[in-house]
Amino acid sequence: MNLHEIKNAQDLSSALAAQGWPLNDIPVDIEKMATALGVTIDSRFEPRFQDKIAAVEGKRIWISSYEGNEYTPLRRHIVAHELGHIVLHSPTAEPLHFTDTTGTLRGSVLNGMSPEEKAHEIAANEFAAEILLPLDPLKEVVQKIPNMEQLSTERVLAKIAEHFDVPLSLVSLRIDVLARQDRSESTASVQRS
Repeated sequence: MNLHEIKNAQDLSSALAAQGWPLNDIPVDIEKMATALGVTIDSRFEPRFQDKIAAVEGKRIWISSYEGNEYTPLRRHIVAHELGHIVLHSPTAEPLHFTDTTGTLRGSVLNGMSPEEKAHEIAANEFAAEILLPLDPLKEVVQKIPNMEQLSTERVLAKIAEHFDVPLSLVSLRIDVLARQDRSESTASVQRS
């Protein structure tokens, strides 16, 4: 699979589907997906990344050995986010290099960044949400939540997060992005009428 032909999560899903990848197997095996793209995942201690949660160098994802990073939903988010950097931001002439903190992963420290850095972090998070929470399985899970109308939004999101083995913040992001896309499509439909 040629990494430079993949431009977004949808391209990646299509390329993997063409190779017989079980896209609707939940939770998505993000580490196996990264390996299929020739990406190495490394958790050895790296002093130069001491204050970071993760980093990307070329096709290597480094994840801090900090104990909390072994919490499966967080680790899955980290790998998907860093894979997003690799897929979305791979230059052809220079080596790829990104570092992330908990704040960039959650999107909470984006205000102090340059517009380009901010756009890269937002895109990597949206990529992670899309790849770990595929639309069809997400719709299916939501439809099967018992007594959903009686549950708080937080409880519904928690059930989705548990099912997909991702952090709650990633579910919230996925729902926000889908809502934005839906509004955008509705606006475009009205303008064509």
